[in-house]
Amino acid sequence: MVCVSEFTGTAILMCVGCASMVGITLPFYERNLPMIGIGFGLAVHISVHTFGTISGSHINPSVTIAAVMLGNMEWQLACFYVFSQFLGGFTGYALLFVSLTKYVRTESFCTTKPALGIEIWQSILIEFFLTSILAYFCCGVWDKRNLQVHDTLPLRFGFLIAGLLFAAVNLRTINCIQAFKEIFCNRHLIPAPA
Repeated sequence: MVCVSEFTGTAILMCVGCASMVGITLPFYERNLPMIGIGFGLAVHISVHTFGTISGSHINPSVTIAAVMLGNMEWQLACFYVFSQFLGGFTGYALLFVSLTKYVRTESFCTTKPALGIEIWQSILIEFFLTSILAYFCCGVWDKRNLQVHDTLPLRFGFLIAGLLFAAVNLRTINCIQAFKEIFCNRHLIPAPA
């Protein structure tokens, strides 16, 4: 059941989150970072609220790895989590991709490319920093002293993701599944749906 939860939660993250980016691929549309941050934040909110009590709703391999490092999860179960997250991420992206028109389905749709002027090493540094903040937040959530403050947890996770994406000046995400989606689908290792 936890694998289905991680699969579905990550599919929601990719489908709803990437749907918030649909407009920026159109030539007449202005880049709207707040809309993208809110879209991904709402996707995380939906996933954490719906699946948090089933699997913890990690929906990010980095969060799962942090749970293993803290001793909150066995590495064998973590392997199933990560596999389910990757499969769910690809499925969520594919469902959204096939439902879009050809004007939106471009190679740059929902990709993780650095903005102009940002070097690759800077992009990796920003990605590492933002992912570290997410992992640090999760460590605080998992602390036994914070058990009494879980009532607004889905909202806090949603606001955290929206805030981290506002900080992401290079429009990268803090979910490596999106980066792997670009490698496999946009680099034609797996044919993207026509």
